[in-house]
Amino acid sequence: MLITNYSFNEIFELNNSPNKYNLTTQRQIASSEYIALIDSFFKLGSGGFFKGEKGISIYYKYFLQEINENEKGAIVISNGRRENVLKYKELIYDFYKNGYSVYIIDHRGQGFSERINKADNQMGHIDKFEYYVNDLKYYIENIVKSRYQKKVFLLAHSMGATIGTRYIEKFPHDFDAAALSSPMFGLKFPTCELIRLLTGDKSRYLFGKKIYDNEEKCFLGNNLTHSKIRFEAMMNMYENNPSIKLGGPSYQWVYQSYITIKKIFNELQKIEIPIILIQAGKDKIVTANAQKKFVFELKKLGKDAQGFFIDGAYHEILMEIDKYRIPLITHFLDFFANVRTVKE
Repeated sequence: MLITNYSFNEIFELNNSPNKYNLTTQRQIASSEYIALIDSFFKLGSGGFFKGEKGISIYYKYFLQEINENEKGAIVISNGRRENVLKYKELIYDFYKNGYSVYIIDHRGQGFSERINKADNQMGHIDKFEYYVNDLKYYIENIVKSRYQKKVFLLAHSMGATIGTRYIEKFPHDFDAAALSSPMFGLKFPTCELIRLLTGDKSRYLFGKKIYDNEEKCFLGNNLTHSKIRFEAMMNMYENNPSIKLGGPSYQWVYQSYITIKKIFNELQKIEIPIILIQAGKDKIVTANAQKKFVFELKKLGKDAQGFFIDGAYHEILMEIDKYRIPLITHFLDFFANVRTVKE
């Protein structure tokens, strides 16, 4: 498997055989005993709700290292559209057993957080994209910072990376570094600029989208992951927790995402922390050219940015087969381990 640098077109080959961080494998999650171990660990995490922007209830969970002196850092996870804390159990466990405390929220309108469209709670809707950012800011200030004062890292996936990147532009000193997985910096909707004119602020599904569809449970032909066992675990999660199901996005969500992406590229100069971006080589959800542009523009500004892609991987790299997932997380953990704070 090859990882290619966006900026200089250099090719780096990662050694797939060592799993030096003892990351979870597909063979392990095929074992009911191992799954029970992760489930038991997950239940020990602390969690609850806080009131986000406009009074929306936001669900969160965190997992603190028992011995503070041995803690390597804190990782805050900003998950993607339709995602939730349950989907990240395996990743949280892997980060925790490698010495990190882990914090995660369900963004407004998804997971266990309060839904935005009361008439259709499966519609992926947002009034203003900045509300996502403001919710995350409240979480950082009132929960993360009250429990942790050393290195704090951002791990953000897809839409969560759009939220996270906008966050570090607005609040450049809250994180020591950011790792972005399949970031949503470009949408595959050619009519984004017309959406606002066509729909105004009305809440309606984007053309061709609808509520959660049971047909999505079919692994064959999916464009998210090559891992059957991880895909089926995700589908079972939804069936066992029907309240967290989420359907397609609204026109307003697409428009708000579009204008936020434009803001991100217009304000890249505000980013002050090291960033690593890893994109899926066969991503059919977000556009690779936008990621290339993101890293290129940051480097042009003299920022500390690294850009890579994993050849062959689908969008959900964090739940991909081992030959894609292990190098991805290994690269992120190597990156975090080498970040130095101003104090250091």
